[in-house]
Amino acid sequence: MAYPTTSDLSTFLASNGITVDSTLLGQAVNGAVARWEELTNYAPFFSSSATAVYDFYDPPQSDVLPVNGYVSLSAVYYNVIATRAGGQSSSTVNASNNGNAQSIVITTPSGAVTFAGIEATPFVDYWPIGGDATAGKKPITALRMGVSLQMFPRSVLVYGRRGYCSTLAANHFNAILKGAACLAIESSSQKASTGLSEINLGDLDVKWQGTKDSQSLAWMAEFEAQAKAVRRVTF
Repeated sequence: MAYPTTSDLSTFLASNGITVDSTLLGQAVNGAVARWEELTNYAPFFSSSATAVYDFYDPPQSDVLPVNGYVSLSAVYYNVIATRAGGQSSSTVNASNNGNAQSIVITTPSGAVTFAGIEATPFVDYWPIGGDATAGKKPITALRMGVSLQMFPRSVLVYGRRGYCSTLAANHFNAILKGAACLAIESSSQKASTGLSEINLGDLDVKWQGTKDSQSLAWMAEFEAQAKAVRRVTF
């Protein structure tokens, strides 16, 4: 299951007797998704692409390295140093790693950059904390390192697929859909008919004037609760 679509939102609103300007639906869905990812601290939350990305991290002071949420990992490298012109040569880096370093070429907007480092073996050199979200488990949010790390800044390189999940759970889908419905209501003529005064997704502070719309209030409460339940804590 992917993120709700404008069709999903239109059907949901209609089932609750609410009609809004169709031009508002896309903005409402996009706004709810953006706020969901901000609240959960996963960007993206739903990993729709199989494309892995490179992320650099400072080596941890302990054996646990907190990382961005990943649906899956393709590779982990440590003791990584750029081998640009004017920097250390790959042979120097290789010698400092007992001959175990290998070249890693990363394509950036300004061109290819070559690094040298050691590829870590999973469940030998490191252990993922979390699980493979493609198998319905929690995403990987940390690595327990079992190798000696040189304390160079940004010298741990993780190549993986970011996200919380590759299939959106029904409760998360429904929460985002209800958050989008509240945004659509706020931006439409329903605002006057329901008595809804303000929904601020920035801090999830729901304010009312006149008659309270208990249904919309419940939708926002569900949106907030479901997002908080899966929020990634960073240190």
